[in-house]
Amino acid sequence: MLKTERPATQTAARATKRPERIAWLVLLSSFALFCLLFSTIGVYGYRWWSQPTVGVLTAEVDQPLAVQVQPAGMVQSIVLQPGQLNPGDRVIVGKAATPGPATTLHFDSATIALWPGSNMLIGRFGRQWNDSTDARFQLESGQMQVELTGDELRLEVETRVGTVPIVLQSPGRYRIRVLDNDTPTTAVAERVEQPTLEVASERGAALVGTTMVNRGYRLLQTIDGHQELKLTSWDLLRDGDFQELVDSVFGTTPAGQLPWIYTVKPTAEGAADSGLVIPAQQCADPLIRTGCQQPYVRLVRRGGNDKGFLTAIAQQVQADVASYQQLRLKADLKIVYQSLSKAGQSGTECPLLIRVVYTNHVAESLHKDFCYWAFDYPDKPGVISNEPHIETDQLVPNTWRSIDIDLKQELEHLVKIQEISFQANGHDYESHVRGAQLVGEGLVDINAR
Repeated sequence: MLKTERPATQTAARATKRPERIAWLVLLSSFALFCLLFSTIGVYGYRWWSQPTVGVLTAEVDQPLAVQVQPAGMVQSIVLQPGQLNPGDRVIVGKAATPGPATTLHFDSATIALWPGSNMLIGRFGRQWNDSTDARFQLESGQMQVELTGDELRLEVETRVGTVPIVLQSPGRYRIRVLDNDTPTTAVAERVEQPTLEVASERGAALVGTTMVNRGYRLLQTIDGHQELKLTSWDLLRDGDFQELVDSVFGTTPAGQLPWIYTVKPTAEGAADSGLVIPAQQCADPLIRTGCQQPYVRLVRRGGNDKGFLTAIAQQVQADVASYQQLRLKADLKIVYQSLSKAGQSGTECPLLIRVVYTNHVAESLHKDFCYWAFDYPDKPGVISNEPHIETDQLVPNTWRSIDIDLKQELEHLVKIQEISFQANGHDYESHVRGAQLVGEGLVDINAR
């Protein structure tokens, strides 16, 4: 029998159907599909994790019943309760609230405190401050103080003064105010002709349009766009150098517009029944008023009086000072003459006294007296008061003495200065005052309250 050879094509076909090759093909295809699924899931998972999510804004209530919230889409306001706030909610702080923070808002590592008279609309926000071009908050009136921690946060705020949003960089501590004569956070000395925006930086950098407000500076911007940069120091007394008071003697300033008001209150009549407030300024030529030295005020009662009498000048301040780290009261003082020894028999007849009328966190119209005397007569009785609201100090007779008192240290829980007055009290006296200042410095840490 003859043997026949198998065709070559059959041998090749058998080779291509070897089981091990099919197994490798299935294995490699499965691995490729796994890699594709893994990379796809990873990409979409990263996008889901990194996309901005709706943030949580919570409120603390520092002054119950003083703060209301108008929920988004609602007309009626309700009393704000501690808890979460939502985009579109409006927070309203009553003007009659105690000076200082009335409510504190928290978002991530940002803390925002609102003062009396504030009206703020909450805008849209996410987990990241820069996840939207919309401003997070719109301050229509009052004052907000902001503390930002971390390295990448920022806060955007709009106000009704100007159309450019304010961008606060983190970390930083800032204060934003709408200066308006109808709001309690605008002191008498800060009265303005038109609403004015103030952005102050204690630390950190704030961008207002194209203007950078760096640490230690504050920006004032009027509603017509005029801007002015100043240091973070706030003068809360008007005519502290008494120049307007002196000019009023010469008829160049109408008396009705003077910030200082004469106060004369006799307790009993003596040889002279009135004391005198005498604005004074020494000039080389008094007639044309050239070569003039620093003006001052004389509080005078002379003539052998033997009954008590008070002579004073006073100024309404009405300044919310809860934001400031320091509140410095400065002046130059001199006692030329006093007929009583020390502070008189009761310790309250001070030939020169500074009275500060103030509000703390529980009461208003409190007062603190800084009593000064210069003469001690051996043949006349005189004492120093031990009343807790009176501090007494001795001056060198007929010599100017500069004082610098931090009222934040002297007055516990101080939140508002209502009035400052310079007084002379006793039988006969002559005392001088010049260069009066009441200066707020630095912004407090609202997180440390």
